[in-house]
Amino acid sequence: MQKPDIKVSVIIPSLNLGKFVKQTLDSVVIQDYKNMEIIVVDGASTDITLKVLGSYPSVKVSSEPDRGIVEALQRGVGKSTGDLIMFMMISDGYLDSSWISKCVDFFRAHPMTSLCFGLPQYMHENGELGAVSYGRLLRNPPVSSDSIFERWLTTGWHFPECNMCVRKAVIERLFQTIDPLDDSIDVFLEFTSRFHTSGYMAQFLPIVANFGRLHGGQRGEIERRSGILSKRLAAYHGMRRRLMFDLLIHKRSVVFRGEDGNVVKPYAPSTPRLCALASR
Repeated sequence: MQKPDIKVSVIIPSLNLGKFVKQTLDSVVIQDYKNMEIIVVDGASTDITLKVLGSYPSVKVSSEPDRGIVEALQRGVGKSTGDLIMFMMISDGYLDSSWISKCVDFFRAHPMTSLCFGLPQYMHENGELGAVSYGRLLRNPPVSSDSIFERWLTTGWHFPECNMCVRKAVIERLFQTIDPLDDSIDVFLEFTSRFHTSGYMAQFLPIVANFGRLHGGQRGEIERRSGILSKRLAAYHGMRRRLMFDLLIHKRSVVFRGEDGNVVKPYAPSTPRLCALASR
């Protein structure tokens, strides 16, 4: 591993999930890449969360009421000083203790790529590991930015929020401009959509990088039961299907670009290839 000259900011929103805090923070603190900062943005927890956080002197903690997870994450980005941004939920954690090192090494070798990601694995509330999400990607990994883009275009698959590593300049352009009060969107679906339609390039690292814990009172489950998630998904998939159709009839175009926004190459859609991907 080279000299750790690239700084990484790991941003963790938190609210009244104190029983999970230790396992989450331990998984971040033990990462073998040390030029990083851990920022916990707490929404004024009233359980044991702040007490547990207080036992981690290296972690930067702020605690004040917020208007939800988007505002909390955006506050964290605003406080960050890293070159790369990573998000982690307070009930989740890393499975690979060198995951951040691998992301940094990837970016050193691929200066034009703006995001890298691995795979998450489910964890039950009792700590038992479950299935690996999208495990088929380990058997047949997408090997280029073009294939990552086309997989999104044909399936709507979104970046795993708790292991993706993103250049800060891209986060500032795409994530920080999301309206935290817009209830019609899911923040990570919206970020994925903005990333791809802006032409930034991503790459997959074939590693099971983190666990995502299933637990009572989970935001996603609440949104599913209320029906709001299905509405968000319908809008999201409708948008990317329209884009795919417009690309195929040459009504719209996409160009791939680097972190600085400069064009690297145009995207050339192939009808047979997209149809084959969409039918899988």
